[in-house]
Amino acid sequence: MRILVFSEQASPRLDYVLDWLNGRAGACRFHRTCHAAEFAQYEGPRIHYGSGLAGGAALRLPLAPLLFEGGVKRQEVGVGRVGEEPCLFHRPDARADLPFDLFAAVFYMLSRYEEYLPFESDAHGRFPAECSLAARAGFLQQPVVDRWVMLLWEALQRRWPRLPLPEPSFRFLPTFDVDMAWAFRHKGALRFAGGLAKD
Repeated sequence: MRILVFSEQASPRLDYVLDWLNGRAGACRFHRTCHAAEFAQYEGPRIHYGSGLAGGAALRLPLAPLLFEGGVKRQEVGVGRVGEEPCLFHRPDARADLPFDLFAAVFYMLSRYEEYLPFESDAHGRFPAECSLAARAGFLQQPVVDRWVMLLWEALQRRWPRLPLPEPSFRFLPTFDVDMAWAFRHKGALRFAGGLAKD
């Protein structure tokens, strides 16, 4: 099933978010349009993303400027809550179906946007998790992006009850952090023993 998203202008960042959502949408597919006439004529599920929030059957989402900017700069993220869920780019608007820019919030978290800004790195040159917005706002260990997507699906299903809810899926991918993979390769026994004695 097609879900049409209206945006007044095209944006590679918005397209990135919609492509990511398409990977988790089951039988549904998000398509973006900038053509108001096409959007108005479409009879299926549709999302109006922007400031001129349209009435009618469309789901309405407020817009923060992040997805339509170029480059990287500090953002006014505006942390809020939707029920018990933390949210970013909180933009309360009585005409909107969700009180935050869900697409900008998803982009911010998936791209790890704040890691492109200047920061003080740890001993290994990495961005310290405790400096992240997620840690400061208290949701570092929560799958907020997945929860936001569920909020979107719930809002869509309130308007279009026959819209199929995608089945959640995951896969476990273990990783290993090896800081000195070749530290002892090609070292003789004497040199290895000397290193142990030195430690």
